Amino acid sequence: MFIAFAFRKKASLTQNELSKLTGLSQSYVNKIENLIAEPPYSVAKKIIELLNDYKNVDFDVKLLMTKIRTVSSKNTIGQAMSELNVSQLPVINDGLIVGSITKKTIPKLIKKGVKNIESQLISDVMDSPFPMIPDGSKVELISLLLEFNEAV
Repeated sequence: MFIAFAFRKKASLTQNELSKLTGLSQSYVNKIENLIAEPPYSVAKKIIELLNDYKNVDFDVKLLMTKIRTVSSKNTIGQAMSELNVSQLPVINDGLIVGSITKKTIPKLIKKGVKNIESQLISDVMDSPFPMIPDGSKVELISLLLEFNEAV
């Protein structure tokens, strides 16, 4: 479930109350929490900031952490994006994070004129790794990092 569920529960709010506070429909809040809808960054940030300020409840990033999916640098772009069906992935090689790919990777490759994009090895087209922070960090740190990065 989306991290808003944990935040919402900690703030003792119902989905309906959260929807009224954010201006989102209750059904959209439900879809976000159940990973049926992926909110844009601006909506996710709005929910997190609202819940972070609500009743002065203090949240740390441990509430935000989910099981991280990764992809091997030896996979192709096609394998990574279609099999895992996610918008960004850390890239690993021998168990170490060595880079990242995002939903912006493919448009950048098209713009560069790369042919057969789906067959490109991730190691040949990956970007720098996402920033990493300790699990005791405050939510504000993630918010700042997400303004400049696809993921943390």
